[in-house]
Amino acid sequence: SSAAVRMEAPGVVVTTNVLNSPATPISACSVVGDGCSPLTLLTGHVDGQIRLWVMKYGRGGREGGGEEGRKGGRNCLTLAQELAYVSSASGGSPSKAPITALTLSQDLRRFYSGDTMGVVCAWTSSSPGSSFVASGLVEGSTPSSRREG
Repeated sequence: SSAAVRMEAPGVVVTTNVLNSPATPISACSVVGDGCSPLTLLTGHVDGQIRLWVMKYGRGGREGGGEEGRKGGRNCLTLAQELAYVSSASGGSPSKAPITALTLSQDLRRFYSGDTMGVVCAWTSSSPGSSFVASGLVEGSTPSSRREG
């Protein structure tokens, strides 16, 4: 897929919708980048989707050891993966509850998502750069497990 976000200059961002469907508003975000590994961004959306984005550095960017890539607009975020939690309660359909919280580990091997229904899901990857899969719900996070009170 083509670039979703292009860095024209420091502080100037040009966006392009690369998804095959209309863009849905972002309701949560988490960013990890240590200056040595590629910047990684998670976005949670009001339709329950989670998208994983990775910065691709252009000529002269960090991989080339210079500032040219950033100033020349060659760096861009690319969509790496789209995710949605599928619960047995929904009959195997992806959750449509808006994502309200995301946190991504520094080692890029796990993250947690939370939604408006109070469900917190753990996601894992076997190694940085491989696909994430839902590894389970955080105990006590499902609406039926919470006590009124």
